[in-house]
Amino acid sequence: MRIATTTIFSLGSNALQMHQSTQAKLQAQLSANRRVLTPADDPIASARILDLAQAQSINGQYGANSATADSFMRLSESTLKQVTLTIQNVQELAVRAGNPTLTASEKKMLDAELQGRYQELLGLANTTDGQGNYLFSGFKGDVKPFTEAAFGQVTYQGDDGKRLVQISDGRQLPISEAGSDIFQKIKNGNGTFVTAYDPPNNTGSGVVGPGEVTDPNKWASAPAPRDFSIQFQVLPDPANATKNITTYDLVNNTTGVSLIDGATVPRAAGTAFPRTYIEGADIEFKQLATDPVAIPAVIAWDYGVKTNVKGVPAADAAATPPTNDRFNVQTSTNVDLFFYIRCTVERFKYLSIRFCWLGRIS
Repeated sequence: MRIATTTIFSLGSNALQMHQSTQAKLQAQLSANRRVLTPADDPIASARILDLAQAQSINGQYGANSATADSFMRLSESTLKQVTLTIQNVQELAVRAGNPTLTASEKKMLDAELQGRYQELLGLANTTDGQGNYLFSGFKGDVKPFTEAAFGQVTYQGDDGKRLVQISDGRQLPISEAGSDIFQKIKNGNGTFVTAYDPPNNTGSGVVGPGEVTDPNKWASAPAPRDFSIQFQVLPDPANATKNITTYDLVNNTTGVSLIDGATVPRAAGTAFPRTYIEGADIEFKQLATDPVAIPAVIAWDYGVKTNVKGVPAADAAATPPTNDRFNVQTSTNVDLFFYIRCTVERFKYLSIRFCWLGRIS
């Protein structure tokens, strides 16, 4: 069989071109430091490379998101620390304002400083990040969260949402907070209930403690609106005319009935109350084995809270009507921080301010 010269030439030329192409591909692979340059080189490996590239891109974005969240959280933490310091300064100023030796000019200086702390707190509540978004406006990052109608009358313009940043496949971090939760929904007392007294009506030296919750479920099941009081009676000791016996009662203020023995309050003048008062001892809102037997019998009860009173409560059984020191125990309510400072300033000015912890002026 004869082979034409052109055929031999073509075969040699094609082989040379193939080697040149292979060499060019190898050079491209070496230059790119990759084995697969196009999907045609290895379709399976190309698909895997695409998955890895997407995963790398997502992880990179998660890293950027984490850095953003960290920046926001650091700014929020720093701002809240300043808020804490401002509140502590207000408390210190309130204590200083109680000094009876202050001159008129010193009082004016304290008043101006309290006003400045109030404006500082309002500015912190409206803090923005580097992009102009407010930290404490919930989802409404472009809305100024707190606006002031008058001194101490601050309105929240944001919402209750939290802006979230994705930092992994299954985790999101909040980078904003609802300002209403931070500045306007602060539980007073111990967070479950609050103890208080009305100074104009109490004449003794008794001071009620903040109290303690022994069983939250029992407190939650206590009869609404969970408004009770500790009332005291002071009578001469029959065994020693030079001494007095102090007793107390636990009363449901809503019904006007004793929790201990079911008696209607107020009791008859000169009547001792069901329990004997011991300074600093626990006053438990539950039925005790030492309680007197009630007629009719009171169903066993336990509201899961206790407190104590230190000092000497007073009572005047001879007064008309009889007067008895009393301390209230009520469900904790939300306190507006701006209103609290307003109360502090106006109380400092000797205005008639009572029950600021209830969020109202009376």
